[in-house]
Amino acid sequence: MTSPHLSKSRYIAGLQCLRRLWLMVKEPHPFEEPPPGSPTDIGKEIGRKAHLLFSDGALIDEERWQHAQAVTRTTALMTDPRIPAIFEGAFEFERIRIRVNVLERLANGAWGLREVKSSTRPKDYHFDDIALQLYVLKGAGVVVASVELVHVNTAYVRGPGGVSWAEFFARVDVSDAVAPRLAELPACLPAMRECLVRAEGARQCHRIRQRRPVVMKQTISL
Repeated sequence: MTSPHLSKSRYIAGLQCLRRLWLMVKEPHPFEEPPPGSPTDIGKEIGRKAHLLFSDGALIDEERWQHAQAVTRTTALMTDPRIPAIFEGAFEFERIRIRVNVLERLANGAWGLREVKSSTRPKDYHFDDIALQLYVLKGAGVVVASVELVHVNTAYVRGPGGVSWAEFFARVDVSDAVAPRLAELPACLPAMRECLVRAEGARQCHRIRQRRPVVMKQTISL
């Protein structure tokens, strides 16, 4: 039996509790558009505003269920040197599907992974989210030279001339924080895949990995 694919949200759920992962896939809640002003709606708007940090980027606007088409279009844009950044680029490796918030073209054929969050500081699960993206990107043959978390800068004060989005966001190098999560990631996948082919989920929650301390670098100045 082919195991259902994993995604960023499914992987994070699996790390927290295998039963939660099973329920997410086997007994999903009906899809509903987030109401205006909800945390999810605000998060999406923050993500769109972060695109303004990367001028002339191209958006992969295929829907989530159009993953194959999104992967094809992402691949085509990566081969076009005129495209400096790709928003919501789609990739797949070992039945793990991801969409990358921002993939920034760097020198010598390398790329920068930029994960955008609406939070005001890095959170523990952000590093697992980014680690999974790195795992898939490297598996897909993408050379990633830098990794940043882009989040809301609490020190920013809006002036009379409108919002300065370059100051509204803080960009943090999270390479050191993500590295240990990436190293242990392959060992976490078999339990999740085995969970997803079960006819019934576990009755009790089971965490497959203990929490790790977070190592951070300094915030990048824009």
